[in-house]
Amino acid sequence: MAQALESILENLAAVLGGLDQTVYTVSAVIGVAFVGRALFLMKHGERTGIALTTLALGVMLFSLKSLISAASLSLFEEEAGLLSQLAGIRNQGLLSPYIHFAVTIVVLVGILSILRGILKLHASATGHGESFWQGLTHLFAGILCVNIVTFARLFGQSAGGVVAELIEALF
Repeated sequence: MAQALESILENLAAVLGGLDQTVYTVSAVIGVAFVGRALFLMKHGERTGIALTTLALGVMLFSLKSLISAASLSLFEEEAGLLSQLAGIRNQGLLSPYIHFAVTIVVLVGILSILRGILKLHASATGHGESFWQGLTHLFAGILCVNIVTFARLFGQSAGGVVAELIEALF
């Protein structure tokens, strides 16, 4: 029974691992739409501030993968992404399939959180009732999720004691 569950989780993690490229592609398409909308607003001379904000956020969406990589290198001095996080896991014991599955899910949620944060920033800039701080919170939380293994190790080193031992055993 446990082997069947491990096999299912490994296969599911492999399938979900390819979704990050799909999210990056969708983000690029949304970014192109934002840039087009910004250029349209600029051409007609309407709401220049909103047009510039839309243009900046459109470029961020278009280059989401590079944005995540730059933020991860700045904060953690490590490359971000699913493959780098999975490669950082040293645990090859009984919990390995479960840990790989959990890390895959958390990294995908992080990418989606960053995407949502950028969209919330756009909504707050255009006056659609979203909070600027909600957007920043989603961005920051997404960066932590995309770098979950590195963040957990840093947290373990900071906390010390039993927490450090548990995180070292897991990752």
